[in-house]
Amino acid sequence: MPTIKTKKAFQEFLRQNIDAMQFAEKASDDYLLARCGLLNNLWSSFEMATQSVEKLLKSYLLFTDSSLQGKAHAVYRAVGKESKDLGRTTEAGHNIEACLSLAEKAGLPLSTVLENQIARINAYYNNRYPNDDSPSLLSTSELDSFDAAIFEIWDAFESIDEDYFYVHGIMAHVYSKLLRDRRSSSSLLENSFQIMTSGNNSYNVRKAKFEEGIYRRLEEWYPRNSD
Repeated sequence: MPTIKTKKAFQEFLRQNIDAMQFAEKASDDYLLARCGLLNNLWSSFEMATQSVEKLLKSYLLFTDSSLQGKAHAVYRAVGKESKDLGRTTEAGHNIEACLSLAEKAGLPLSTVLENQIARINAYYNNRYPNDDSPSLLSTSELDSFDAAIFEIWDAFESIDEDYFYVHGIMAHVYSKLLRDRRSSSSLLENSFQIMTSGNNSYNVRKAKFEEGIYRRLEEWYPRNSD
């Protein structure tokens, strides 16, 4: 079992990977916005779904592809080039199929299910303008497959850094909720936790693992006799 870093060492890890961390933070926010919209039948939430996957894949690339040197502008250029190589010239720097192609080359495990989900989610972005070349049939019932794509990608972050996997990025709202519970405090951020976990089958099948990993880090970083 990997050793849990000290809080100071973890903060240094975040500092050294600032762009990757910020992409994952934005992905997490966009994920909540997309879930909130899909749960309430808001059409524009499909666009946010595309953006959340794009940013999460770019975060993965910044963590794993040393040629990018952890820089946001480098990942944008790399995705743009890959998109054009794949024959996609519009929104080249934001194409999530190109992001996925690069992520697979960088070590992301890729199932056929995820590949198909990404192709579908990539098409959502056309939906931001009326009468564009968007999927002809969209339903908020697609939330389950969107959740599955997010969490299959997030699973790959465990091999990057376990501390980060359990407490940051997509898991930040769960970590914050369990930390507040430990301290018997409340917060307006409780709503974020509910938006993320409500009816989320992909989260629920991983819940026990996530909570075990988070509680181990809470014990290490916030011993009860120091709360």
